[in-house]
Amino acid sequence: MTAADGVFLDQVTAGVSTLGPGLRIVVWVQGCTLACKGCISSHLWERKPGSWVSSSEAAERVLALLPGHAGITVSGGEPFQQVDGLATMLEHVRCKANIDILIYSGYRLREILKAGSGSLRLLACADLLIDGRYVESDGEGGLWRGSANQRLYCLTEKGKQYQEAAGARRSQALQLIEGARGEIRIVGIPNKRHESELRARLAQRGVE
Repeated sequence: MTAADGVFLDQVTAGVSTLGPGLRIVVWVQGCTLACKGCISSHLWERKPGSWVSSSEAAERVLALLPGHAGITVSGGEPFQQVDGLATMLEHVRCKANIDILIYSGYRLREILKAGSGSLRLLACADLLIDGRYVESDGEGGLWRGSANQRLYCLTEKGKQYQEAAGARRSQALQLIEGARGEIRIVGIPNKRHESELRARLAQRGVE
């Protein structure tokens, strides 16, 4: 196996309405070296044994869930730290389905544009990009974004239909979704109130 023909995949989840426009499939990948302080996905920084799947298998997982969904969101982890395998996967999906694709990245768009052909290939798969490292001290971001420094880019004609979202305030909605391994996931961009309330309620039940 090589980095070019597979992805370190955490989960593919259907029915998500809090990480992009409409009802979406979310692809979470594993592996991130940026390690932003306060990151809500620090459990995805490490690439765990057994998480690697071929790009074609990952694409088929997405396609099997796709009916009834408006698009795909790719998050992590850091998608732009496994550009070739992820691009292959998304190109395969795009060949079979006319959907929009949103990619989250801790890298700035300017960094992605300078990072080489693999990064440009993955960027070409995206209709929407949310960029920038999570900065805890910057305050809350806009719609679908964690901190105020992060930006939403509408990169294609398909993406430009969501241009108004670039300046929209964050939705307070969160979802509870059962994960592939039976765990409960909170999906969305929590604010500090959400986080503190959750920690307090879990602590009351002896859960860290």
